[in-house]
Amino acid sequence: MISPFISIIVPIYNAAQFLSIALDSVLNQEYTDYEIILINDGSTDQSAEIAQQYAFNNSRVIFVDKPNEGVAITRNKGIEISKGCYIMFLDADDLIYPNTLDKIAAMLRMTNADLLRFEHQTIDEEGNELYPNHNIKRRKKYASYELDAVTFMTKILLNEYYMCLNIFKSSLIKSHHIYFLPNCTYNEDTLFILKSLLYSQKHIYISLKVYGYRKYSGAVTAKFSAKNYEDVKKVFTEIIQISDNLTSKIIYMQPILHRLNNDTGVFVCNDPVK
Repeated sequence: MISPFISIIVPIYNAAQFLSIALDSVLNQEYTDYEIILINDGSTDQSAEIAQQYAFNNSRVIFVDKPNEGVAITRNKGIEISKGCYIMFLDADDLIYPNTLDKIAAMLRMTNADLLRFEHQTIDEEGNELYPNHNIKRRKKYASYELDAVTFMTKILLNEYYMCLNIFKSSLIKSHHIYFLPNCTYNEDTLFILKSLLYSQKHIYISLKVYGYRKYSGAVTAKFSAKNYEDVKKVFTEIIQISDNLTSKIIYMQPILHRLNNDTGVFVCNDPVK
C-alpha cells in the first residue's frame, strides 16, 4: 500500500456538535492524497459513533477508540500510527478552508520543508469570522522563502504557537522522538513546536488562510483553570531544562519563556540559562 503524503490527526473528545463540519472540510477538498486519523479519547456524547461512520464510509479515514487520557496522549497515538510523509493536526471543532490542502502539498513537494506554517481565521460557533489576524501583514514579506529556525521563530511564529497552523515532516518528528508531554493540555503545543525547531533545518511560511479556528464559550481553551496554570509551569520547566543544555540556541527560548511568563505571572529573567 502506498503511503499518503499527509496524515491529518484529529483528537476527539465530546465534539459531536462540530465533528462532521471538521471532517467534511477535509473530505470535500479536491486534494485526496491524505489519511485522516480519528482518535476518540473516551467521549461521552455521540462523537465516537459519528467518527466510526465516517471511517466506515471512506477508506482514507481511520478510527481509533480508546479511554480518556487527554489530548497529549491522544495526539501521540496519532503520530505513532500515522503513515504520511507529513503530519498535521486538526481539532475536532475547527475546520480547513476549501481547496487549500493542494496548495500546501505543492509547496511541500517543491521545497521539501521540515516545517511549513500557514494562516488561520478565528471563527465563532456558527462559523462567522471574528477579529482579523493582524500578524499576517507583519510576516507576509517572508512568504515562500526558506527560513532558518531563528528567523522562523522571531518573524513568523510571533507568539502564535498554535499546533494546528503547522505541518511537520514525519521523519523529523519520529526520528527525534518528538511527542507531546503526557497529561499536559495547555501550552503543550508550544513545547512540541520548540522541540521540532531544535532539529529542523528548512522552514517555509505561506500566507494562505488554511485553518478556521473556532472560538466559543464551550471550547477547551475558553477558560484558564488551575490545571492550565500547572501545565504552563510544566512546559516552562521543560524549556528551561532544554535551554540549559543548548546555550547556543537560547534565542529560541526567550520569546517562548516570555510568553509563558505572561500566562503564569512567573518572573522570567532576560538570560534564563544563568
